Formats: sequence, C-alpha cells, structure tokens
Amino acid sequence: MIRVRAVLAVTGLALGATSLTAQERGVIFRIQGGGYSHTTNLNTSTPYAHFKLGFSLGSGLGVQLNKYLAVQGDFAFGRTKGLGDVDFIGDGVNRYYLGGRLDLRYPLSQSFVPYVFGGAGKLWVDQQGVELEENFQHFNRFAGVFGAGLSFRFPNSKLSLLAEGRALTYKWVAEPFNRNQLDLIYNVGLGYRFGF
Repeated sequence: MIRVRAVLAVTGLALGATSLTAQERGVIFRIQGGGYSHTTNLNTSTPYAHFKLGFSLGSGLGVQLNKYLAVQGDFAFGRTKGLGDVDFIGDGVNRYYLGGRLDLRYPLSQSFVPYVFGGAGKLWVDQQGVELEENFQHFNRFAGVFGAGLSFRFPNSKLSLLAEGRALTYKWVAEPFNRNQLDLIYNVGLGYRFGF
C-alpha cells in the first residue's frame, strides 16, 4: 500500500512538473529598433577614422525551453556614416548580422524578466549605394554577440515590451584598415510568445 501511494505521489508530481514546464515553453517572436554606435576607431592614431552614431533594426525567432532558458535566431541591421580619415566619409556603411544565441532568464515576477545572452554568427559589411572605385571592399566575418535585456510582459497578454543592449565583436578587414571592432546596439521593441 505504501508503494502504491509513493508511485501515485511521484506520478502526480511528474505530471504537475510536466504541466508547469509546458506552460513555460513557447515560441518567441520579436521586433526591435534603436541606435548603433562604436567603441573603437578603425585606426589607432590621428587623424582618426571612425563612424557617426547610426540606427539599427532587428528581429528574432526562438524557443523558450523553460522559464530560465531560451534559444533564439537573431537578425540585426545597422547603418552608420563614415567620419574622419576615410575615403567613405559621409557615406552610409551597412552591417547585417545573422546568428544564434542562448538567453539565460531570471523571472522576478510574472511580468518582469531580466536576461543575459551570448552567441555567434556571420556579419556582412558593405557601403551603401552603387559600387564605385572609392568604395571599400565589402566583406563578411565571423562575429560574436553578447548582451543583456529586460522584458515586461503585459498582464493577461502574450505581448511583451523589450529593452535590450548588445555588443557585437568582429574584425574589420577592408583596406586600409585591419582592426578588431566592438559595436554597441541598443534597442527597444515588442515580443510575442506562442505557447505550446
């Protein structure tokens, strides 16, 4: 009799945990926009070659595995203008990032969820406009990404307000510059979660 009760208790706990986990899982979709800036110049001596503050747009699609973990695909677009000692001064420089990331979440309540994340992907860099002789050679590189954010879920809703900051690290290899870069992206946006 004791064994039967123990089996029933363990089965009940397992079913409860499965049900709870199912409520925490879901597909996450997000869109966001904001600013794009740089922490390093393309060269190390004056006159400096650098970039003006720009803008960014992004989106993501992923799976929330449980209340602490999510895996997401990540797309980001950023545009800045060349400044200083560069042939492309005043021209727009585009960056397209496509990669994946792991989010570590720590819910403070049903609504507030701070998180940190890290991942990697591919970055494409090109100059806006037609191909001209003075344009730098377009390139693509491996890039790492890391950052943190805060999600506020509206009560009784699947919609969330997001605020996020991230760093994108890669190597600029278009001549005449060859230097590691650390770009900053700061966004606000909306997220929507489909439970399953």
